[in-house]
Amino acid sequence: MVGKIDEAAGAARRESLIAPLGADGVRAQNPETRPRKIKKSPAPFCHALLKKVRKARVRADERADQPPAQHAWNGPLRRG
Repeated sequence: MVGKIDEAAGAARRESLIAPLGADGVRAQNPETRPRKIKKSPAPFCHALLKKVRKARVRADERADQPPAQHAWNGPLRRG
């Protein structure tokens, strides 16, 4: 399994024509630099296993009188 992953990664590297940095190249990098563009997407509004459950939660929060995700916590917080 590891061999297949290594072969696939090597093939992808050869196709991209980008040379690996190597140990000296990695050490020469400035650890304080940041990427120009971050690949991460925004944090999810709520965590749910199924997309339909997440969408239902968002729709319920949009219909609520209070701001999203607050009305569900008001009862337990008031009770202590």
